[in-house]
Amino acid sequence: MRSKWRIPRFSSLALPLVIAAALPCGTACADEEAVERKVSVWGTAVTRVVPDIVLWRLTITDTDRNLEKAKSRSDEKLTALLGLREELGVDPKDLQTGQLEISREYDRDRHGNVTSFKHFRVRRGITLRQRDLARFDEYLARFVANADVELDFSFDTSRRLELRHQTRLEAVRIARTKAEAMTGALGARLGDVLTIDESAGSSGWRSFETNFSNTESDDRPGAGAEDAVAGTFAPGSIEVRISVHVAFAIRGGEKAGSEDARKSGE
Repeated sequence: MRSKWRIPRFSSLALPLVIAAALPCGTACADEEAVERKVSVWGTAVTRVVPDIVLWRLTITDTDRNLEKAKSRSDEKLTALLGLREELGVDPKDLQTGQLEISREYDRDRHGNVTSFKHFRVRRGITLRQRDLARFDEYLARFVANADVELDFSFDTSRRLELRHQTRLEAVRIARTKAEAMTGALGARLGDVLTIDESAGSSGWRSFETNFSNTESDDRPGAGAEDAVAGTFAPGSIEVRISVHVAFAIRGGEKAGSEDARKSGE
């Protein structure tokens, strides 16, 4: 008995699909490979400027086993500091009170274990902008003489946003110059911009910071305003620093790359 074999029939539509799947992807793959040929660089620009603002941060801390007494002393000190705004001629928009923090503190034994209640701790802060740097010593003397405070200050500039914009564009130009030099050394050139990102670590500006404490913990003989006011003031400069990361497609250079590969193989 003869066996019968049937040859499956392919539809006229299925055959072109099978053939197409077996063929190289052609232009699409070439474009994909071109995109993957890229150069990524960092560009960092720094602009230095003389500051025209002093940012003061004053902190008041009071402790007592009675919360009302600690809060009352804190209120008195805060009122005294706020009274300096008019005396120093500070614009209301340049002064801001911070959060009020109240916490319990406990005594501990030599092993670090909590033993008994120690006192309540009341802490609050004030931020003040000084726009006349020539009066720095005057501000400092008034702050430390008016109440027991912890204070620190930093320098800023009223042109910060403008300088950030200028510095950011300069960082982009630096990144492009660097990428052009790198690709040009290999006989290639830059293509389209693929990605551009500003570093999350770019604070945009850096300032000098210091601090001074006039609290009871300062037990040096004669410690006070006289120790803090040196009679001279030199703010120097502050930095506006921006970093960007840019990726460019690479165009050309295939022939040079193939030649280099051939020579290395020899």
